[in-house]
Amino acid sequence: MLNPSPVRGLRFVLTAFVLIVAFAVPILAAGPDAATPATQSAPPLTLAKARLDPVAQAIVYESANAPEGETKWIEVDLSDQMVVAYEQGVPVRAFVISSGLPRWPTVQGTFRIWAKTAAQTMSGGSRAAGDYYSLPNVQWVSYFFEDYGFHGAYWHNNFGQPMSHGCVNMTNDDAEWLFFWSGPVWNGEPWVRSSADNPGTVVIVHD
Repeated sequence: MLNPSPVRGLRFVLTAFVLIVAFAVPILAAGPDAATPATQSAPPLTLAKARLDPVAQAIVYESANAPEGETKWIEVDLSDQMVVAYEQGVPVRAFVISSGLPRWPTVQGTFRIWAKTAAQTMSGGSRAAGDYYSLPNVQWVSYFFEDYGFHGAYWHNNFGQPMSHGCVNMTNDDAEWLFFWSGPVWNGEPWVRSSADNPGTVVIVHD
């Protein structure tokens, strides 16, 4: 878990523990991926837009993507396989993720979470092509564009490299945190959709 401390503007200090975790993730033993077996290796994980602060002597993370008028937003950095959640211009949580494989890239742009469900079965691909999958009980799903979304992934532990059919894979704990932190606020129903009274949080996806 990354525990940022806010500094000036859109910056926060990542502790030494965070740095160790961030660089250790890519070398964890890879588990099997029932839906999208990894066939291509990814570059080593780095901290996007990170630099060494000469005063604090700590890693500082910066973002230039603050959406005007928003109190919360989520930034997905595909190059570094990281998600950062911002509130009032301050990063409050960061996660190592797995985005889409080159064959099924994660969509890029600025979106809003439009629907959520606590759990569902996900299926797709083609039996003829040999890439069909059906995964029951995929938890903490937050869709931000069509069928692209954040969700927990229990079928692999290869976070830090692309693994999915386009969604943003997270650990179940991380996906749960993002689910409850972001809008639309879940009302306990099987599905919740964004509305004028319950808007979705802005999501910015980029390389």
